[in-house]
Amino acid sequence: MKVGLVGASRRLANFYVPILRQLTDKYEIVGFTTFSAEGFRRFESKTGIQSFRNAEELIAKAKPELLILAVPDPINEVTVMNLLDLKVPILAETPLAWSASGTRRVIKKAAANNMLLSVAEQFPFMPREQFRKQLLTSGALGTIYVVHNDLHSYKYHGIAQLRRYLNGKPLRVRCTGVTFPPLMIDNVHALWQIASVTYDDGSLLVYNYCHPANGMDGHRSIRIFGAFGVMHNDEIKMTEPTSKKTDTIPVVQTETPSGHLASISANIPKVGRLAWQNPYEAYPFCEEQIGVASVLDGMHRSVREGAPPPYSAQDFLTDIEIEQAFRYSGLRDGASVSLPLSEWQQKAHLMTNPRFVKQLLTK
Repeated sequence: MKVGLVGASRRLANFYVPILRQLTDKYEIVGFTTFSAEGFRRFESKTGIQSFRNAEELIAKAKPELLILAVPDPINEVTVMNLLDLKVPILAETPLAWSASGTRRVIKKAAANNMLLSVAEQFPFMPREQFRKQLLTSGALGTIYVVHNDLHSYKYHGIAQLRRYLNGKPLRVRCTGVTFPPLMIDNVHALWQIASVTYDDGSLLVYNYCHPANGMDGHRSIRIFGAFGVMHNDEIKMTEPTSKKTDTIPVVQTETPSGHLASISANIPKVGRLAWQNPYEAYPFCEEQIGVASVLDGMHRSVREGAPPPYSAQDFLTDIEIEQAFRYSGLRDGASVSLPLSEWQQKAHLMTNPRFVKQLLTK
């Protein structure tokens, strides 16, 4: 598959270029374009990839089947909107846009142009996440009713990750957000959010995160609560219904002789050995690169075979709506915010909130 790059970011240079150059049986980088002369010089000298003056020239001369977009996030939305007119499938780095309304505009234009648009959100496709997906699909934990993020994953990345554990539709959000002046992390007042997302099937997503979270490493955890057991980070606890005996099952990681990740597995009672095999074990990929490569290969199947994109623009819309809802709820002292998100309605609620209006007036 011929791939064109839009941008000259470290993200492209440190992730996409090494991955694409390792997977030469599937991909060929045919050129790049970016918006600054400095970016042209730096990226071309670092990678040796042919440059083009603009995306139109890149498409006309190199004829890519896929564009990978990684530009500064403030210009993501407008860049995607312009690229959609060029009729080439797009894999765009996050955020697709910084608001639900902006994301909806992008989705509407992609649909009007009948264009394939996907988002490069790798958090749900990291190795641990792919093993967790296998575990949940097996039914070993039973129906999942609560998933809990405790200082582990942040913003829309964490929401994308945790949403894959649940099957229902998110309905309502509540959030308490506190900026605690005495707590300074990297000279920034830390914002601590404790939020929840209620689903139509009664399940619950709990989000507890401090941003920045530097220095919190020893406290990070993901917990998945099911009818038959719980997964907490790399440990599974399952309770036998009759005897009430609890088994503790470790999740085991193996490596190849060269030190590459080979598999993640666990021996589950009455299920057997569940194992995720790393399809990229022959390559020197870190875990984040494995997530990016998984998204890339999912997009390859979408372009060539018509498969659904691994993480669609609609998926991103749901996640950015939830993140925005956290903010609106926090500004209204934990008020319930309904999904899908109505931004104008939430802004109207804020203007009738005495505490919020007072903050505006005293700034």
